[in-house]
Amino acid sequence: MPSTDQRNLFGSDDSPDIADMVANRLIDALLQQGEAAAQLRIYMRNEFEREINEAMLGELMPRTIALSTEAMTQRLFGCSTKDLYLRLKGTQGTRNTLPAAVQNVIFAAESHAAANLSATTVTGSAFERSDRVVEISEESAGRVRRFLPW
Repeated sequence: MPSTDQRNLFGSDDSPDIADMVANRLIDALLQQGEAAAQLRIYMRNEFEREINEAMLGELMPRTIALSTEAMTQRLFGCSTKDLYLRLKGTQGTRNTLPAAVQNVIFAAESHAAANLSATTVTGSAFERSDRVVEISEESAGRVRRFLPW
C-alpha cells in the first residue's frame, strides 16, 4: 500500500500523471463559468466517448457509452439517468439543463474514466471489452463519489 502522499485525489493508486490530469481538468471546470464551462464539459464528454470508441474498436460503441453513463450515474447519484433528469427537472439528454454542481460531478467522473481508459488495454470479444469499459467507468465514478457530501 502506498503512503498517504502517494495516493491521489481519488484515493486510488493510479499514476500521479492521471490523477494530476483529472484534478487539473476539474479545477479548470470549476473556475470556468457560462459558455467556457459548458465547452470544457462538452470537450471532456467527447474525450470520454473517444476513449470508449478506441477501447471498443468501433464495435458496440453506442451501447457501451449508454451502459457506462448509466453505471456512472448509478454510482454517483444512486439513481438512473432518467430519474436524475426527472428529479432535477432537466431535459433528458441535455446535460446543460442539470444544475452546474451535478454537471461538474459528471465531468470529474468522465475525466477520471477517460484517463483510466486511455491507460488501459482492453481485450477480448466485443461484449467482454464492453463489460470492461463499463466496469472502468463505474470504478472511476466510485473514486469520485468518495469525495461527495451525499
